[in-house]
Amino acid sequence: MGSLPQIVTHLDDFLEVQKIEDWPNALNGLQLENSGTVTKILAAVDACEPVMTAAAEQESALLLVHHGLFWQGAQPMRGAIFRKLKKALAHDLGLTAFHFDWLVRP
Repeated sequence: MGSLPQIVTHLDDFLEVQKIEDWPNALNGLQLENSGTVTKILAAVDACEPVMTAAAEQESALLLVHHGLFWQGAQPMRGAIFRKLKKALAHDLGLTAFHFDWLVRP
């Protein structure tokens, strides 16, 4: 399908990530790298544990979500966030988050 850097650059440009103001913890754009190869692109609303588990089963995938991993700000890597990251890293899952509604941008 393509390389992670190419896909992320395209998404960032198309969605004008740098121009959209948002809540600082939204961290729009690439939140978790994979090895650089993307064979599938998956989409979901939240990067919740069931979504991350299902997406991790799709090796070398890129998950696009509306609500990313870091809504609560800096936090210890334990509990659900630890399990999500561990699964994503073990299964080469990349994750991007785009919190804004780009259809209504000025």
